[in-house]
Parts: sequence; structure tokens; C-alpha cells
Amino acid sequence: LHLSIRRQRQMCIRDSLKVYDEIRAGSTLSMALRLSNLFPDFYVQMVRSAEESGSLEETLSLILDFIREENELKSSVVTAIMYPSFVFGVSLFSLLIISSYVVPKFRLVFQSTDVKLPLLTKTMFFFTDIINYLIVGALLLLLLLFVYIRYALRNRNQRLKLESFLYKFPLLGKLLLNTELIRTFQTLYTLVKGGVTLNHALDLAGSVPTTLKMRDALRAVRNDVVKGSSLSKAMKLHRIFPDMVTEIVAVGEHTGELAGAFYQIYTTYNEEFKTLVRRFISLLEPAIILIMGLVVGMIVFSMILAVFSLSEGL
Repeated sequence: LHLSIRRQRQMCIRDSLKVYDEIRAGSTLSMALRLSNLFPDFYVQMVRSAEESGSLEETLSLILDFIREENELKSSVVTAIMYPSFVFGVSLFSLLIISSYVVPKFRLVFQSTDVKLPLLTKTMFFFTDIINYLIVGALLLLLLLFVYIRYALRNRNQRLKLESFLYKFPLLGKLLLNTELIRTFQTLYTLVKGGVTLNHALDLAGSVPTTLKMRDALRAVRNDVVKGSSLSKAMKLHRIFPDMVTEIVAVGEHTGELAGAFYQIYTTYNEEFKTLVRRFISLLEPAIILIMGLVVGMIVFSMILAVFSLSEGL
């Protein structure tokens, strides 16, 4: 791992030196960046527009803000996915240990006697058997789901069906849509503010979204705008864009502040996304703890009842 990190750093330094050498040889910064293949195309386009307009310092600051905010968004997405998955995994593992190891030990002790067990204890033994089968079934279902997702990612029609399902899924669909809107309009704001034309900005932003549904919508919007349609009217034709987005874009077109409209959309959905993530995590953790507490409490209580029955039988 250490050697891999060192190699990556050396490659990064070497690529940076290529940019420096190109500039010393007389190339512009945008040309040097393009030749280095170190940065995405829309960074290069922004730098080139900034060189033509004389606003290179402001544009570089915009790019820096974009990279920082993009990393913050990725961190929020990872938190939204990893933390609940970790809590759920630990809870599932604990339940598996209890149902497959702890409870059977007590069952052997009680079955070796002729004591009549309480109804709650019998019910607990029955449900722990079911839980073991359910956990095995859930693991098989997850395996099948993983195989299907890998297949869907390689098949356009299946991927579109999967994305449509995810967009309609409660809470998850909202988080997914917000993530796509944040990345799309953050990119559009940065490009337009950096001096890139709207048509070219839409073309470059078309490759930013993760889902094919949003990419297709952006490409269709870009084609309509090229044909002469306004951006807000083109977006209204696609239901993936919320009404608030098209209304803000329409206001931005009317006032001539399209970059400001993109920024408002980006910041609004970014704050909403952070709020949803915080709310989701704050509700999920106590819910899992409560459920696990009830399950463990019922198991312990049923064991105590069985022990009392055993002591009375003796």
C-alpha cells in the first residue's frame, strides 16, 4: 500500500511537471492542461474562457471551490451509505450469534429436563429458528441482488428500469435525485460563471450525473436549447427536474442571471440533502437500537421465565 501511494504521488508530480514544462515552452495554461490529460475537459474549457476574458484568477478560485464542494458531497454520500450499513450489519451479526449460538445452548439445557416451558420461551425458540432461515434467505437475496445490479449496469434498458425504481423509492429516491441535481447545477454554475457558453456548459455537464436518466434528460435539454428553446421550457419537458428548478431557471433567464439561478438551485438542494442525511441517520440509529433492545430483552426475559420454571420443577 505504501509503495502504491508513493507511485501515485510520483505520477502526479510527473504530470504536474509536464504542465509546468509546457507553460515554460510557451503554451497557454489551458493548452498545457489539455496536453497533460490530468484534468477533466470542463476545467480546461473554463481556463480557456478565463484566459480570453482575463479572469483567470477568479476562475481558478471557482474551480478550487468546485473541487472542495464536490469532495464534501462525496463525503456526505459515503456517510449516508456506510454508517447505516455498518450499524445494520453489526445488529444483524449480533442477532445471528444470539439465535444460532446462545439460544441453542439454553435449549439443550431445557430439553434435557422434563420441565414444561413457558409459552413465551417456546415462542422464542420458534422465532429464533425462523430468524436463522430468514438470515440465510436474506444473504442469498443480497447475492442475487448484487448479481442483478452488475448485469443492469451493463444493460441500458435494465439500468433505466433500475434507476426508475430507485427514484420512486421512499427517501432513497429523494437522496438520489438531490445528489444528481447538486452535481449537475454545481457544474453548470461553475462553467457558466467561468465564462463557458450555455450550450457548451450543458454539453459538458451531460457527463457529470451518475444515472442514465439524468444524463439523457440533460442531453435532450441541450438539443432543445441548441434548436432555439429556452432552458426553462426545455427542462419542463422532463419530469426529472422538479418544478422549483424550472421556476428558478425561468427567473434567471428573465433577469439575465442564469449563473445565479444555478447557484441558488445547487445551494438549496445541497442544504436539503445534508438535512435529509442528518435526519435519516438520527432516526435510523435509535430505531435499530430500539429493535435490537426489544429482541434481546424478549430473549433474556423468556430465558429467565424458563429458569424459574426449571427451579420450580426441581
